[in-house]
Amino acid sequence: MEEKPVNFYKLLQQRIAEHAEKDLARYGINLNQPTPKPVTRQRKWLDKFKRIHGMSYSTWLYKKKHSQGTTEETTQPVEAPSLPQDEPTPALA
Repeated sequence: MEEKPVNFYKLLQQRIAEHAEKDLARYGINLNQPTPKPVTRQRKWLDKFKRIHGMSYSTWLYKKKHSQGTTEETTQPVEAPSLPQDEPTPALA
């Protein structure tokens, strides 16, 4: 059986990379940054909820379950668009 010759240069590069990764991990540095996630429908809904109620859904749910305020106190009414009022027409003589 013939054994393949070991490429010591590639082995050395691999070991150096492993040690560098361990050193960075020791200091809490992550080179593989996570890619930003796309905005989902749920995220949009949660953002809208926070804008309307002034608190996150989990906080609102906690307060509701533990009776730390009514939802009427924490909910700001959303203004509905109003229709233009018709002016009364003057009586014809």
